[in-house]
Amino acid sequence: MCRERNIQRGNRAEDQSEGQHKIMAENIAYDFKVNTHLNKSEECADLILQQLLGQHRG
Repeated sequence: MCRERNIQRGNRAEDQSEGQHKIMAENIAYDFKVNTHLNKSEECADLILQQLLGQHRG
């Protein structure tokens, strides 16, 4: 999906997202994650707010 989006944008290398992911994902421990494939953006925002406010139960 990212590869197709990069091609459509025209101002990025075809595999730019893959390279960025490798750099960003390296040695990072996350306290909290949201699944943007299963949740709408509003739901993700609500989950993040709940986590920040100490109300998340998952």
